[in-house]
Formats: sequence, structure tokens, C-alpha cells
Amino acid sequence: MSTGVISSYFTENTQLPILIATITSFIALILPATEKGSEFLGKLSENYEKQAKLNEKNLTEIRDELIEALGKRQTPLLIVMDDLDRLTTTELRMIFQLIKANTDFPNVIFLLLFQKDIVEKKLTDSTQSGENYLEKIIQIPFTIPQIQLKQVHKVLFKLLNNVINSHTDADKKFDQKRWAEIYHNGFKNYFSNLRNVYRFNSALSFNFNLFKNNDIFEADPIDLIAIECLRVFEPTVYAKLSQSKKAFTTLNSNYGDNQSEKIKYSRVIEDVINSASEKNRESVKEILTLLFPTVQWIISNYYHNHNSYQEWFTQLRICHKDHFDKYFKLSFDSEDFSTSDFINFLQLTNDREQLKEKLLALDARNVLEDFLSKFEAYSKQVPQENFNSYLYAMLDAGDEVNSESNKFLGFSAQTYLFRLSSWCLEDIQDIKSRTKILSDYINQNSNFSIIDDILIAEHQNREKNRETLLDDSDFEQLKNNFINKLGLVEN
Repeated sequence: MSTGVISSYFTENTQLPILIATITSFIALILPATEKGSEFLGKLSENYEKQAKLNEKNLTEIRDELIEALGKRQTPLLIVMDDLDRLTTTELRMIFQLIKANTDFPNVIFLLLFQKDIVEKKLTDSTQSGENYLEKIIQIPFTIPQIQLKQVHKVLFKLLNNVINSHTDADKKFDQKRWAEIYHNGFKNYFSNLRNVYRFNSALSFNFNLFKNNDIFEADPIDLIAIECLRVFEPTVYAKLSQSKKAFTTLNSNYGDNQSEKIKYSRVIEDVINSASEKNRESVKEILTLLFPTVQWIISNYYHNHNSYQEWFTQLRICHKDHFDKYFKLSFDSEDFSTSDFINFLQLTNDREQLKEKLLALDARNVLEDFLSKFEAYSKQVPQENFNSYLYAMLDAGDEVNSESNKFLGFSAQTYLFRLSSWCLEDIQDIKSRTKILSDYINQNSNFSIIDDILIAEHQNREKNRETLLDDSDFEQLKNNFINKLGLVEN
């Protein structure tokens, strides 16, 4: 078998090397590793190399063939080159020289897309201006009209809507009022052209998907959009912000001496803002102030209370210390509690037995204390019709959970159950109903740790003239019932 025979079957030179390589590999497998086999392969390879050299054509012949082939085309060949303004001066000159060298090909059109002033500036040197240089290359110039800012933002809104609407929970979490504040106070200033719009949308679309956890979106969509804007357009701000968690998430009260802490955090915040591009520094300041209401005690002496901080937790806001990190890791920690965990827990409040089992399971994993400390922020979302089962499940579990805290000066899991039980009773508007719920529980059950804590707290509140959960007469009766039941249990 020779290459001449093979060539007679394959007229395209591109197919020949592939076939030769295949046959050579096949022969190598079937021939024994002998001197004859090696000699045969060597001759075959040498024969093919000689044939290949005979088929080589010089550049002039190749060029003539191209001219002939292009001349036969029914329609011109359009070659598009975009973003030439991003090239260096050396790269630009090389591209234009290549284009100029190939302009005599028939039926070939080069469409060059670039920002003229940038390219002219790069091509200007001591010998000629960039404008004159381009005039020698460009035969028909087109100037695309400047797109109106209103149209740019219309495209931005359309793309953002597509991203937000891709997840029902994200759409539900979207606060139009907050969005308007962030958009008008800084966000919009980063979108003066379509390039920035599409660049931002590509990044946001990808990272948005990272927070989809089945039916739950594990971030505040507006915070994610704003922080993604900083990541794309102000990378230095983003990097410094990621390392400044305490300064941006510490909630402080107006009590006590916190002047030294305020000065320290103020310097950190100022450094982050000053790392922004000069033209957008004010925009960055506004965006950060809106993202982090927690810094208002530092920059404007306005103090938020703990209830606000708990609300920010349930809203998955970046300003809460428990959510800050995930906006920079661009994921939610599967080892931590997700929003889904708290939503599922809320759904269990209508089933006393299942909720009790859930509490005990968390306690067995030694995470109940941490879970309940965070669930406190969600406790106001327990449906009123579930109050009885919710309260009774906590009273049931009270005797079996850890009564000592895992943290120094922290609350134990049992203490958190007491706090949640007390808040649940507070939310029952009818005082007599509170008494009945507790009385029924005492009569029918024998788990009394949380009941004991509630009665002790009631007694202490009376001594200190604080607000109480029960009427005085009802409290005395409930206390006596409790003491009697304890006696029965002990006997």
C-alpha cells in the first residue's frame, strides 16, 4: 500500500494526513515489534513527507487561488472586528496593517467597530495624527448616534426584571421603595452606556443563581444588586468592604461611652469610601449608607434599636452580621441555618408533636441554642392560630433541652424557650386566655421547667412594678395550681 493509492481516493489534502495517521497507528498495533516492522513504518512516514512537500504551494499561488475563489462568491464576505479601541497602540497598528494588506481581495468587506476618539488618540504620534492615519484605511466611515441615557436605563430595567422574575421569592422580597433610593442615589450613575449594562447583567445573572435554594432566595435582592454593582465597577471598594465587617455591621446604642469605637469605625468607613473612583465617590457613599443603616450611629448619630436589627436579619440584609459574609462568598453556607430552615420551623408551629421533635433534634445536634437565638427574629411571624401548639411544644421540650449555655455569658436553649414562650403569651391579647392556656397545660402535663420560669418572672415583675402577663388573682390561682401539681408529681 502506498500514499499514491490512498491519494487517488481522497482529493482533499486535509483528509490525507488524518487517514495516514490512522493507518499508521493501525499498522503499529498489528505488526510485531520487529526490525522489519520498524523499517516499514519508517519508509511509510518518509514516503508521506516527500508527497506532502510536492503538494506545497507558495504564498503567491495560495493568494491567486483565494482571489479566484472569492471572485466567484455571489455575496461579499463580511469580516467584523469589534472593540478595537481596547487594543494597545502596537496591536492597533498591526491590525490596520493586516487589513490594508488584504484590501485587494474581491468581495471582502471589513467592518471595524471602535470608539473613534480613543483609537485616534492611540494612533497619533510625531509623524501624523490618528485622524489622518484612519483616513488612509477607512473608506466609508459611519458614526453611530449616541444612545440616550433614558434608553440605556430602559434596557437595564428590562434585564434586571428578567433576573428578579427568575425566582418567585426574590421577586416577593424586592422592595420598590428601597430600590428607588439606591437607584437614584448612586446606582444609576454607573450605567451611561450599554457596555456597562450588559457587563453588569452577565455578572449579576450568574451570581443571582447562587442564592436560589429551592423556593427560597437566600439574600436580599436589592442588596445583592447593589453589592454586585460595587464588585463590577468598584473592585477596590468591594475588596475593602469585605474586610470591614465589624465597622459596617456593628449596631450600637446611644448608651455608654462608645466614642473610641466610633472614631475607629469611622476611619475604616472613610477609607472604604475614599477607595472609590473619584467621579463616583459620592455615589459609593450613598450606596453604602443605604445598604448599611448600621453605620448611621457613626456618621450621623442616629441610633437604631435591636428590633430593627432583628428585622434586617429576617430580611437577609447585608447589614446584619449573620448575612454579611455570604454576599462576598457569593453563596449561603450550607452548614449554617438558611432561611429555609426558619421557614420550615414556622410551618411546624401548627403541629405540637412535630415541633417538639424538631426542637429535641436540634438540641441533640447541640445547635438549638444558636438556632433559637436567630429564630427570635422570626417569632412574630408565628400565625396566631398556631399559638397553642407552638407554645405547648416549647413547654414540652423545656425539661429535656440543655439548661446551660455553650457560650460565655450566653443564653441557654432552655432560656430561649422561656423567652419565646413569654413573647407568645404577650401576643395573646386576651389576658384571661393566657391564664387558661397555662392552666390547661399544668393540669394535663408534667413538664414544668418553662412554666416555673414564667411564674418566677411574673413574681419578680410584680415586685419591681413592671408589666405582667397575668392578672393578680389569676396569677395567684395559677401559682397554687402549679404547686399542687408539683406535689402530686413528686408523690
